[in-house]
Amino acid sequence: MLNRREPHPYVYPNGFLNNHFTVKHEPQVLSVTNVATLSNADVSVSSIVVQDSAGVVTYTNGVDYGLRRTANWMTTLFADDQLGHLAEGAPTCVSYIFVTR
Repeated sequence: MLNRREPHPYVYPNGFLNNHFTVKHEPQVLSVTNVATLSNADVSVSSIVVQDSAGVVTYTNGVDYGLRRTANWMTTLFADDQLGHLAEGAPTCVSYIFVTR
């Protein structure tokens, strides 16, 4: 199931309705020198799961890869060459939740 999006509506106490969508197995290539930008903005960083392209190995944030949030709420990922087990230029699948308002 490539890039399947499932809406999860949630009404915040302030009355705003937000829709949470799940993205599963978005293909990304992680590199030390070139960041990979997720396809959607306003990603719940704690929901990000990075796996190898087969979905067998799960990588760890802060060890195998790092992430940053840009000024326009986009999330970028990069391989960590100091400690990680993620090979330079390795194809990965990223799953996460993002919010639309």
